[in-house]
Amino acid sequence: MKEILMKPASPATMTATLTLAVLTAVVLTGCSSPRSDASAPQRSTRAPGPTPSLNVRAAAERDALAAYRGMWRAFVHAASTSNANDPLLTKYATSDALHTIQSALTKDRRQHRVAKGRVSTHPIVLSARPGTRPSQITLRDCADDSHWLTYHENGGLVDDQPGGKHSVTAIVEDRHGWKVTAFAAHEVGTCT
Repeated sequence: MKEILMKPASPATMTATLTLAVLTAVVLTGCSSPRSDASAPQRSTRAPGPTPSLNVRAAAERDALAAYRGMWRAFVHAASTSNANDPLLTKYATSDALHTIQSALTKDRRQHRVAKGRVSTHPIVLSARPGTRPSQITLRDCADDSHWLTYHENGGLVDDQPGGKHSVTAIVEDRHGWKVTAFAAHEVGTCT
């Protein structure tokens, strides 16, 4: 299962994703200095409320992160029986992401293997498109599968080599609900 999962994305795909992330990561900020003139009108000490577009973006980022974490929980759950048709998978993943997971699970089922344990994730948002009302969010993660091992269906470990930390880039889209549409997990040691 991990062999397929850890297959790196093509250089063109990763270059396009990283270029997109860099271009959309520009944040415009402003600053002002307080007036020292005692006759200046008093300003309110209340902070202005968040703008609606910031609320929409924050909600989109929150939901995209939840979908990504949900995808990994669903994958781990389905891997415990190598069930490529586990309904939790389609709740959080679609398109290439779903195909990648289902292919790995189908391969494990044919080889009479299951995976047990957990994957630790710590995703962050790299970019959101469009900026104010996102429908696509790019995430970066350092997923740790050290405690997710592959076993023979009837017991013993396939091998005793633990996984490790893998750099992961994921695309999450709002398709009438946020779902991971693509992800690339790289080999062990590509993040810390």
